[in-house]
Amino acid sequence: LATDETLLVSRRDGAAGAPGGAAAYEPSVNGDGSQIAFTSDGPLAIADANGLPDVYRRTLTTGTTDLVSGNDADGKAGNGASDQSAIAASGDAVAFVSRASDLDSQVLDDTSRRADVFVAIGRDQRQLSPVPSGNLTRGSLHPSIAGSPGAVSVAFQTTFAAEPGTQIAVHTLATGQVEVASVDGAGQRGRTDSWGPSLAANGRVAVFSTLADLG
Repeated sequence: LATDETLLVSRRDGAAGAPGGAAAYEPSVNGDGSQIAFTSDGPLAIADANGLPDVYRRTLTTGTTDLVSGNDADGKAGNGASDQSAIAASGDAVAFVSRASDLDSQVLDDTSRRADVFVAIGRDQRQLSPVPSGNLTRGSLHPSIAGSPGAVSVAFQTTFAAEPGTQIAVHTLATGQVEVASVDGAGQRGRTDSWGPSLAANGRVAVFSTLADLG
């Protein structure tokens, strides 16, 4: 980008792609500023015909706009709204929240339409919540992402069934390991809300706000 240059990001594919006809918001920028993930209330791609908010990524160096919240079978937009994107420093991985049930072909029984966290690496969609396996949540929100495609970690806010308060979970994709970060020195989860996670570039440090006494 040239100094003092202002570019329209929420536009269709191509260097001179048509501007979107609806609101676009929640931008997240990668490490070198060349890629921006964002939510658009209107379609910016042919594959987006669901009439719902979806997540896109604009690559400034190539002038391309791609649909991030498409399913991993044919790339079409999911059957539920998607938003709250967070793009990795490399730009290759994007985490986001969706109420769609058809993004990850490996998850066949998610019919709750609660908000779940996903990460898209190319066409591959990975549903990261509910977590951990067998402990269903009441929804997951506000992801923060770190790492490269081979070593991605995602932190997000989640609520475990039959437990008070929201927690901060960190999912490491390479190992499938999920850790709850909102714990005290004895490893006990907070009994009141924690929110707003931000993950360090190395994926090993998560900061967040909390009402719980964790100190």
